[in-house]
Order: sequence, then structure tokens, then C-alpha cells
Amino acid sequence: MLNFNIEDYLTDTKLIRMSIYYAMYSRLNDDHFCNFFELSINCKNQNKINPLVEYIKNIYSLKQPYISDESFAYAFPKEDFFIRRCVYLPFKEYAIRYHLINVLSLAVENSFIKTSYANRTRRSLSGFIHLFKPYDRQYKEFIQWGENLIKEFKKEQRESQHLKNR
Repeated sequence: MLNFNIEDYLTDTKLIRMSIYYAMYSRLNDDHFCNFFELSINCKNQNKINPLVEYIKNIYSLKQPYISDESFAYAFPKEDFFIRRCVYLPFKEYAIRYHLINVLSLAVENSFIKTSYANRTRRSLSGFIHLFKPYDRQYKEFIQWGENLIKEFKKEQRESQHLKNR
């Protein structure tokens, strides 16, 4: 059974702050449209981020109602004959949604990743993630297997070429 208290994670200040930073990064690097003025209003420094953290915390702790801001749709060409329709969310709303998705992904990660074959991360006591460190031997075996497969394929190709020439 999943031991995950979603209410605690939704109101955790550290996770909210991380979600805001993830939303800023995504808005700056992944979105097709970025309103820098809006980002500077909401995220210019810690004095701007702290009220946003409290706002999100109050919404998820049900101390204040969630009232969505106005979004707008825009389109830009995807190819010669197609257009891509996108929706622009105001940054506060974007951060609220990002936080919900991050918390839900933690719940899924806690229940799924220990049994998944794709579990390739290992967390140390400090929380730092060492990617691929314990799997070095298996990785070398995989590389060796691939090289042997290529050698066998080349050998078969030479033998089949030799038979064709006869």
C-alpha cells in the first residue's frame, strides 16, 4: 500500500518553491511564448517569490479559494499546412499546476520506481542522486555484448559475401 500523505506534500514550502523554479525554467526554455514582464513581477527575487509560495500554500491548504486567472489561446505555424494551437497560462496558474503535477509524480515515483526495471537512480543519505554509479559493471557487459554482436554480424557478412563470390 502507498504510504504517501498528499496534503503534507501539497503544503510543503520547499516543494512549492521547487515547483516555482521548475515552472520558471519551463516557461523560459520550453514555451513558445514567454512574457518576461510577468516573470519579473512574480519571480525577480526572493521578496517576489515568497508571496507566491504563500499564495500556493494557502490554496492547497484550502485557506483561500482558487480563482483561475485568464488564459488565452494562440496559434503559430507547425508546418506549411498545419498550425499549432497553444494555450498561455498566467505564471501563477502555471506554478499552481506545476506543483500539483510534481506532488503527484512523487506519489507515483514512491510506489512505482522500486519495482520498475528502469530504476537507474540511487539516492544517498544526503539526497544527492548518483546516476548509473552502481550499474557500471552491467553497463560494461552491455557494451561488450554489443561489440560481440557487431563482430558476429561482420563475420557473417564476410562469410556470406565469400559464398556469393564463388
